[in-house]
Amino acid sequence: MKTLIAIALLTLSLNANAATAYWTGQMQYVQTVTYSQGVNCQYNLHGQTFWRTFISTFCPSSVEVY
Repeated sequence: MKTLIAIALLTLSLNANAATAYWTGQMQYVQTVTYSQGVNCQYNLHGQTFWRTFISTFCPSSVEVY
């Protein structure tokens, strides 16, 4: 029982530190080193922008940042 409570508290504490970044509309189609098609997507988190690469053809509208 104590183990389950500890796992539940750990899971909740990890989610509490997450922030949501939103897609800026900027994207670039890329080819990965394994020759898969991918897309670089730019996101904004509190005024700071960063890029994430996905093996996909579209950008998710938001991502969780820890």
